[in-house]
Amino acid sequence: MGKIPEGIVGPVYGRVAHVIGSSRNGVAYLKGPYKKQRKPSLGAEAANQTKFKMAHLWLQPLLKFIRVGYLIYKKSSGAYNAAKSNLLLNAFEDGPDGAFINPAKVKVSVGSLPLPNDIKIELTEDNVFNFFWDPSIMEGTHRDDQVMLLVYDAESKFAYGTPTGQFRHTGSDNMPIHPEKGATYHTYIAFNSADRTKQSDSVYLGAFSF
Repeated sequence: MGKIPEGIVGPVYGRVAHVIGSSRNGVAYLKGPYKKQRKPSLGAEAANQTKFKMAHLWLQPLLKFIRVGYLIYKKSSGAYNAAKSNLLLNAFEDGPDGAFINPAKVKVSVGSLPLPNDIKIELTEDNVFNFFWDPSIMEGTHRDDQVMLLVYDAESKFAYGTPTGQFRHTGSDNMPIHPEKGATYHTYIAFNSADRTKQSDSVYLGAFSF
């Protein structure tokens, strides 16, 4: 049974006849009941469903990171949905075995916060990723913006990362890992503003195999 706790002009919660009332991000809406698909998907529809599943599995281990990286979409489409949409639109490529995700084209953070110049990465013999950047403070940035680091094994779906690393003015940070033999790790960097209201686009820094 549906409810209208705020009166006849208020939002509806629950089922009323053939519609269901709910809310998302504080916005009330009505939707029809779920209809189970009886026929198997074919052709382009099946391909799209496969891509949706691949995108979901690729992003799911990064959910906490993405919630910060796509914070500007929190009140609209939602951070995770925005990240998946971006991946579906920009990161898929066609290969001999079908569509695949190109990690170099995935954005794990998007936004208007300016990135520093001269971003670099190196891997030490004891499996520590060192990230470097120009610590200069430019217009639209703050010395206490924090670096966002991500090291991701997309095959095993295991990630090392932080959305609140060292401050911009330090010019460096590191991420120690315990790599699996034969694994490949994809590396990303972005920045989170000091007041947490802005993020930068992420930058892909390459793949490292062990």
